[in-house]
Amino acid sequence: MTENEMFEMSFQRPTDFFKLSPERQWEIDKGLGILDWMGTGLSWEDKDRFNRFYGGKGVPKPEFKKEEIKEKKVKAPSKPKKKK
Repeated sequence: MTENEMFEMSFQRPTDFFKLSPERQWEIDKGLGILDWMGTGLSWEDKDRFNRFYGGKGVPKPEFKKEEIKEKKVKAPSKPKKKK
């Protein structure tokens, strides 16, 4: 099963999954076949969906830093020029 398939299977867990005992969590994940799921390679949208499903407030949308803008060649918004 791929990471993405295991991610989708995780939504078959109860929404109070993280409040359950470790033993019960293990039983649930074993039954779903996702004991090996690491949760890597998730997009911001995936992380947000995951957090909201389990009762969280979601994940703040990432903002680019100046260094990342140069690396990713994203055009930064320009500041308005001051009139002389």
